[in-house]
Parts: sequence; structure tokens; C-alpha cells
Amino acid sequence: MSIDARVETVVVLPNGTGRLMLVDRPPFNGGYPGIAGQDYLLFDERPASVNSLRSLDIWGNASTIMLGDRKIAERIGYTRIKFVSESELAEALRAVQS
Repeated sequence: MSIDARVETVVVLPNGTGRLMLVDRPPFNGGYPGIAGQDYLLFDERPASVNSLRSLDIWGNASTIMLGDRKIAERIGYTRIKFVSESELAEALRAVQS
């Protein structure tokens, strides 16, 4: 259940639930592309900064989703995730943008 993907789209529904739509990560510096592993990840609670994940690369395993070297979510089953706190997600976003 590994993921090496780019977040293509963030879909947020009026009730605060949503999904991250994933595509294979493009290759870095002539290397190999990532394999998304699945088409989407569902979430039940929307952090305020979730839309900032659009176009960013995420990766993870059966229990964790990472942005760079920071954990941004726990995997709850195959397609469902639970985000870390808003402040932790915001810090992870700042780290990859600097």
C-alpha cells in the first residue's frame, strides 16, 4: 500500500469531507517516476490549508502519509486518511515551500 504520488486535485464537499485525487509523481532529475498506488485518498475532516496540497508530491506506506520529511496524515484503511493537526500540516507545507 505504498504511495509515491502528486496531488492533482483537492475536492472538498460542503460537509467538510473530501478527497485528494492522485496521479503518478513525475520523475526527478531524469530518474524514475513515482507510482501513485491508487487514484484518491478520502478524508472526513478538512484542514483549512488542505487546498495547498494541490500539485505537491506526497508519499507513504500502510500507516502514514508524508509531505517531504513530515507526516501529514495517518492512513485509516486503504483509501481513508486522517490529517495531523492544522498547525502540523501548515508547518509541513512551509517546509516544502522554503
